[in-house]
Amino acid sequence: VVNPALFANANLTSATAITVRLPFASTLATGADCKAVLALLGAGGVAKNVSSCSLGADGVTLAVTIPAASFVGGDVLNIVPGQRALTLADGTTAYVPSKAGVLVTPNIVSATLTNATIVTVALPTASVLTSTAAADCNAAVVIARNGSAVASPLSACAVSADGLSLTLTAAATYKPMSGDTVDVAVSQTVLRAGSATGPAY
Repeated sequence: VVNPALFANANLTSATAITVRLPFASTLATGADCKAVLALLGAGGVAKNVSSCSLGADGVTLAVTIPAASFVGGDVLNIVPGQRALTLADGTTAYVPSKAGVLVTPNIVSATLTNATIVTVALPTASVLTSTAAADCNAAVVIARNGSAVASPLSACAVSADGLSLTLTAAATYKPMSGDTVDVAVSQTVLRAGSATGPAY
């Protein structure tokens, strides 16, 4: 029997929530103890508590809840060996651990227009910028209006002392407006969780 393992995305969407995209349509046994199904692993493979988990109606979106302040950049998510609760849609073919697990990468939580030139972005975990040069700020963040990316919208960016807030300063050519969207750029390496060598957003 060929058993499935986690190899798709695992995204930290808030300080206490991880969203996992399963590779195949799956099922989670009713009343399953998530601690016996999934393990959040820190440095050296040390296991951390997983509070709960639930599978979306689509069968591929697994919502995982973790205790506040437990995530650290570099944590991975993996299957607990021998679990039988998370299976393929057939209800019998169980997920098994992968060799290294799936690196949990963070997503931005929300963005707020603070004033005429400042956008404040909430981050799910303490984070750093490897550079605050305007060119690197624009390489890290994509701002879009009506579905189209704004060219070089930022003159500066900075992370707060606690690492949980990203401040974006608009360039003279860009006037932030309600309805604009903020996201990280694909394959960017400037905004990272934890440290300059932590996982990139």
